[in-house]
Amino acid sequence: MKTLIRIVLVFVSASMITFSFAFLPARLFAAPTPADIYYDYDSHVRLEDGMMYMVGLNEGELGSEDYGEEEEGDRKKAIFKDKVNKFESSFYWEVNTQNSTERAFLLKGDRIANHLENSRGPFLLEIGNMPYGVHTNVLYIPESVIHALEKENREFRVDIGGMVFGFRPKSLDVLETREAKVLKNAGGVKEVLVEIRIAIKGEATTGIHPGIRDAARDVPKGKKPVSPVVELELKVSGMSRTYDEIKNMMEKRLHDTGTGLVPEKEKYVANFYKTVGPGSDEFELYVEGLVWQIEKELAVFAQNILYWSMARDKEPVDVSPGSPVNITIPVNYINYNSQGLITPYVKYAGMGSEGWLPVLRDSAWYDPSFRPSSYVRFNVTAPGKYVLLADEQPYYDLPGYYPGSDHIWNFISKYDVSKILNLSGGYLYPGRTVSVKEAVLLCGLVVGENGESYGLDLKEMAKRLGLDGIISVSAPARDITRQEAAGLIMKMYSAISGIEYEKLRPSSNFHIADEKDISDKYHKAVLVLVGNNIMELDDNRYFNPLGSITRGEMLAAMSILALDTPGAAGDMDVGSYKEDRFDDISSSLFREAINKVASAHDLKSVKGKLFYTGNDLTVADAVKFILDVMDYNYGNNFIESAYRAGIVDRTDAGNPTAGCTREKALFMAARLYELKTGEKAKPSGNRPYPFKDMDKISPHLADKVIFAIENGFMSDRISNMLEPGDVVMRGEFMGILEKVLEACGEL
Repeated sequence: MKTLIRIVLVFVSASMITFSFAFLPARLFAAPTPADIYYDYDSHVRLEDGMMYMVGLNEGELGSEDYGEEEEGDRKKAIFKDKVNKFESSFYWEVNTQNSTERAFLLKGDRIANHLENSRGPFLLEIGNMPYGVHTNVLYIPESVIHALEKENREFRVDIGGMVFGFRPKSLDVLETREAKVLKNAGGVKEVLVEIRIAIKGEATTGIHPGIRDAARDVPKGKKPVSPVVELELKVSGMSRTYDEIKNMMEKRLHDTGTGLVPEKEKYVANFYKTVGPGSDEFELYVEGLVWQIEKELAVFAQNILYWSMARDKEPVDVSPGSPVNITIPVNYINYNSQGLITPYVKYAGMGSEGWLPVLRDSAWYDPSFRPSSYVRFNVTAPGKYVLLADEQPYYDLPGYYPGSDHIWNFISKYDVSKILNLSGGYLYPGRTVSVKEAVLLCGLVVGENGESYGLDLKEMAKRLGLDGIISVSAPARDITRQEAAGLIMKMYSAISGIEYEKLRPSSNFHIADEKDISDKYHKAVLVLVGNNIMELDDNRYFNPLGSITRGEMLAAMSILALDTPGAAGDMDVGSYKEDRFDDISSSLFREAINKVASAHDLKSVKGKLFYTGNDLTVADAVKFILDVMDYNYGNNFIESAYRAGIVDRTDAGNPTAGCTREKALFMAARLYELKTGEKAKPSGNRPYPFKDMDKISPHLADKVIFAIENGFMSDRISNMLEPGDVVMRGEFMGILEKVLEACGEL
């Protein structure tokens, strides 16, 4: 979105200083390259003859008393034009509809095409939450947008209040369908318009909404809906006008000197209450009201133009996407409080009496970027209806007061454990012990390795999961011991997070009465799990390492690490994810972070398709990643550029191959924030911090490290210890960079 910033141009000559006011695009104020920046905030630049400077001024810094009446009128008009420009910077025009339950948008083909050419990653169109009473969203997409998406090989995503519809590059390639070609070759048709209709029914605050009951009345027995019912339609319409002709008519309606909406409203601005200054709240509300009027009047005009531009006697025709559409639907836990296994179901158009069918498990997964994992993502191949259905309270022996019941319910709502645990009759038997075979299969379920689908026996599967060095599977029916379970659970966590648990430093402020009985092989795993309250001691503080572990305790511990830990992966089938930027990140905790950062910026420093998330981060690695996300073209002198920009100090610049510690990584992140935003990274210092060893932070780095922690740049950690002097891994640093880019508004 183009933002306009008021600036002052200062020209210095020997005899005078001249001030000139102007409005210029905000991109002129993009962060300078590191080579142009020096890390001396307090330095002063001497004004010299013939130099021109740009000095930022916030609106309201100069009071109305500093202006004459004419100048004040000009300021009011400038503020009005600024708000009009912001309105016009949108990727769409709103289109009025006769149906109060619908809202419609005409996408700006030229603007979106230009954005696609000058950006990276999926194109995201956010149209916000639906107003009260509205349940259908209509998008009119010109041919130019379809061609641009195909040319740039980009995904088109539509976000409706957190519900996301992802159209792959070929999904909207409907112009080559037989239906579209017939329509386009018909008489009187100059161009076709693609129409996406998305109806979302069943949003409610309490109970089962009638919209869900009506739309999903034929759901399978024993299931109930735990999401809105979503209906997707894809159509093409013949147009007697081209998009360019429609765009020109829209712009003329806005800006024509005699009849345009903008000149008409501008007449009122300068004369709005002479006593009301341009910086007042009253004036701001007045101008916002004028722009709102422009938007609504233009929407009515757009409705009429589209109606009269539709080719006569050429009804819109239904088409199917060229490739699967990826849909993300939120689980409505608040309304329905389901505790059964949640599965996406579809009813494709034309299925008739076949009713709802489950989406195959290998094409559905739980989005790990939300906590708890309350969004389900799945692929559909055709227009139709979609809903999330849950089992009706399947297990009667898991009451709310059972230890860890919330974690257990969370796990069994995400993963189907019925076959592994041989369940039937509505009972989980959480007090039963877990066998070696069950433990290995549960681990594979979380990691996404289904041994049966590969034709593997248990021994081969354990080896594939890296468990062959943890437990012996020669007697699969025996109970797995508690210490073996601890080792297996931590190995599972390493597989989905990319973190080697052997490198973790467990808390030492607790006592295990039988610690000497714990095998050296499992000692670190036990300490980490007990120290973080994931596995418990008995009343006498015994761990009982050779004892058996119950189903309830096993499922609760796996849930905490796989689902409840912020950012931990909870994929049903990690391998089905098709957008990974690198080949070795599918099981990493930082998978989403790496993909998001790499989608926004070209990570030039990573050569090839391997990222090596678990490798130690060097100072040079960190600097290159920083420069990558600044889109800075660097050469062999990148360390010197980073030093001049204040990203590293002279010591680190002289030893770039050294490991980058956590405190240095956070310092660099805070400096990156400064370079991108122009704001100084100063900590507030008035809040409790989540780490007990904040006093271990090096004094010369403390301000920026604390700022980074306060602003959420720290990658999620299980431990309550920051361990500022420890070297971080490459994956963890990408998690930090993701949060910086989110704070800067780039993600």
